[in-house]
Amino acid sequence: MSITCTITKAGRFDEYGRALTVSQSYTGSYDFVKSLVRSGYASVASDTVFDDDDTPLDYKVAVIPSDSDAVGATKTLTGRLEKLDAGAGKEIALPGLKLQAIKGVEILDFANAGFLPASTAFSGAGTYASAGRLAVQSTGEIRHNPTGWSDGSPCIEFTPNADTAEFRLYFDNTTGFKALDFNDTNGIALEFEILGVDTSKTNFSVGMEFSNDAANAFPSNKASLLWFVNNSAGTAQSKEFAGQKYYRFRFDSLTTDIKCGTFPGYGYTANISGTGADWTKPVNFLRVTVNKFSGQTVRFKRLLRGGWSTPCLIIGTDNAGPEPLVTLAAPLFAKNRVGAYANQYWEQLDLSPAALDRFKRLYAAGWELDGNDVVDRPLGDTVLDQATMASAITTTKNRCLNVGWVRGSRVWVANNNSTSYLMIRELQAAGYVANRNGISEGRYCFPEGGIPDPFRLPSPSCDEKTLADIQPMIDRCIEYGATMWLYFHNTWAKAQIDADRTNNITGTAGAPIAVNAGETAAQYRARALALGTAIGTATVAYMDARIGSVASLCTWFEDLSDIINYVGTRQKAGDLIALTPSEWAHEAGLL
Repeated sequence: MSITCTITKAGRFDEYGRALTVSQSYTGSYDFVKSLVRSGYASVASDTVFDDDDTPLDYKVAVIPSDSDAVGATKTLTGRLEKLDAGAGKEIALPGLKLQAIKGVEILDFANAGFLPASTAFSGAGTYASAGRLAVQSTGEIRHNPTGWSDGSPCIEFTPNADTAEFRLYFDNTTGFKALDFNDTNGIALEFEILGVDTSKTNFSVGMEFSNDAANAFPSNKASLLWFVNNSAGTAQSKEFAGQKYYRFRFDSLTTDIKCGTFPGYGYTANISGTGADWTKPVNFLRVTVNKFSGQTVRFKRLLRGGWSTPCLIIGTDNAGPEPLVTLAAPLFAKNRVGAYANQYWEQLDLSPAALDRFKRLYAAGWELDGNDVVDRPLGDTVLDQATMASAITTTKNRCLNVGWVRGSRVWVANNNSTSYLMIRELQAAGYVANRNGISEGRYCFPEGGIPDPFRLPSPSCDEKTLADIQPMIDRCIEYGATMWLYFHNTWAKAQIDADRTNNITGTAGAPIAVNAGETAAQYRARALALGTAIGTATVAYMDARIGSVASLCTWFEDLSDIINYVGTRQKAGDLIALTPSEWAHEAGLL
């Protein structure tokens, strides 16, 4: 079903990636036009055209109530029961009904004029300086910006002049300064913005301490957490992490963290000083720390109670050999009704018409083909001029569209997990709305926060992993109500190796050699290479022809099957949804 609308605001692109202009009449699919209208970018003759939408839903997900009806309510979200306290949040208007999200209520407004009056600032003098209940260390400046946030609302800006700096807030339960309530099963969330970093440095972080002690600026008993950590020692471009951030944090046990890494990749320490602090009790003190931001500005907006979003997985492959994707992976994903994506450098597709044909078959089977460059390189790290960057992105997009790959034409996959400011600007100019990066900013993102930094979406790898490695991360994603992107590179089956050895597929008796129990593809190839025999050489050639010479970029198909079957089972049970990148971007309000 097609709907005609009139574009009322610039900033959106059609389903082919072309810019939509104000006053333009546009005819598109029902869901796409509906998303434009509901997000304020278009109008239709009558909104009632969307009232009778009886499109069957693929997933049954409860709608979270608004503030007015949330008091004491118990609601179901993808199989989980969540107790919503009074004023527990508000609905997030998202196009579509698969992914629902609720944002937690505000705990603390950092721009409260009681801490620092509007448009005022002060600097530390000596070790500490104080303005009422706000204290700052070093001679860095903290200021109130009445219009500094993206929506024109107030925030505070902190610009330290030392690499280790902090500001403190304390609350004595007087009017306007009540103790903070962190007690939420979904944790707490922070909205802040990094304006820039000194790319000559490493180990950037934004953290926080809290205390239940009687209100003062120097409590003895504290606990801590880290909101943002980046220890990158790479190129300057790889350390450009500016942008608005929304992170949600839950107070979990170290046992859980040992299984799958801390959430969302950073850590909580129960006892950092004295007897520590209890997040379930009133919090009278906050210490916000920034590290390696000397001369740079970090903005702070608000601290929130824990939000929630429908647990979601986006799974795909990077630059894989197409044959095993067609013969092995595609049927596996289809059986489990798990959305999938793929990509490949156009240089490789130009060299192999057969490979291009296989990727066309994947697209026809429902896979999404996302852009990631014309050649194999870390684009964000190595391309430093605007013309080359723009050419790489637009050429990739146009090549994909020319063969009919419309799905995926608005989502990019960062080559070698490499993203830069320049790359983001050119992606935006070309009509892209999101970019999947690596794990430099954790493992998860949180749609209830509005995806403030969609061009740095974190994503862990499944390469050389088993279900035992990945399941704890999936389970945590479900438990917390988050989105996680997962990717693998190549895949090949140990069972196929056995069959090919039986049939002497290499022409060298005994090759390929058998895979040892618990052996990764890289270990298998290295063992074959070390043999120094005809059998070993044939085995190496056999593997290289199927997964490439970098054998560490491989997940055994048996392990991939375990992972995807598990995802399919949890999706069938209503515990999560598994979407393609563009489906997720649409559901999260980016498209």
